[in-house]
Amino acid sequence: MTHPLIFIGYLGVPYLYFIMFWRLAKTTPGKRLMGMSVVSQKSFDRMSWPQAGLRACAYALLPISIARSLVNPRLKLIHDEVAGTSSVYKY
Repeated sequence: MTHPLIFIGYLGVPYLYFIMFWRLAKTTPGKRLMGMSVVSQKSFDRMSWPQAGLRACAYALLPISIARSLVNPRLKLIHDEVAGTSSVYKY
């Protein structure tokens, strides 16, 4: 039997990775390579801790979100709508 803390750690580490990078650096290493960052829709500055947490939780809906954007490219991805964030290019 696997210890419950191992299961919690297995799920929590990826979420913490995204939350910490989005909140502290406004980007993840992959987005940085693409010249992008993630910002709050209201201020176009660093997102809040709750926004980062909501966005990470909503990532579970990513396959649905991508399918939805294929049907209507003007729609934002679900995790951006839920958290009130936007992915932007840094030119």
